[in-house]
Amino acid sequence: MSALPNMSIIAPCDPAETTAATHACIDLPGPVYLRLGKAGEPDLTAHALDPFIFGKVRRLKEGTDLCLLSYGPITKMAIDSAVRLEQEKGMSVAVVGVHTLKPLDHEGLTAILAKFPTVAVIEEHSCIGGLGAQLKQLAWDVRANCTLKTFSLKDEFIHFYGNQRELWTAHELDESIIYRELAALK
Repeated sequence: MSALPNMSIIAPCDPAETTAATHACIDLPGPVYLRLGKAGEPDLTAHALDPFIFGKVRRLKEGTDLCLLSYGPITKMAIDSAVRLEQEKGMSVAVVGVHTLKPLDHEGLTAILAKFPTVAVIEEHSCIGGLGAQLKQLAWDVRANCTLKTFSLKDEFIHFYGNQRELWTAHELDESIIYRELAALK
């Protein structure tokens, strides 16, 4: 969808953000792709540090050592990973929601790349064309000095059937793998 000119892309992470995103869609000129989860996502934004603003990143949790960027229902995995890294490794982990994927908040993401020694993307999207790929390009353009990690779907067919979480795991998109790779950076 991001290759289509004038297309806005929003992927909210929970019911409250979905409501805010739906209201934002009303005022947007041109077409909008609103990517939603199935249903039953937990409330992840009740204590968000920033309000939902179309086109702007949203701080969900403060931290100083590492920043996890995510969007959509998989944001729960980012928050769970942050909590585990803090409890077991003593790291201070920020979580930032990137609900608007197009237009991407270059200014907000550039500030994150400059602020944190390590930035990681957790997304339910291909490693090609998603937030991780766009962030790598932005990091190159601004000559970011941070360590950048991406956790996304593999660019390959997985010959496996199962529920969403089982498919994530088949793509190595799993809390234990994310924890192991990020904990090793400390």
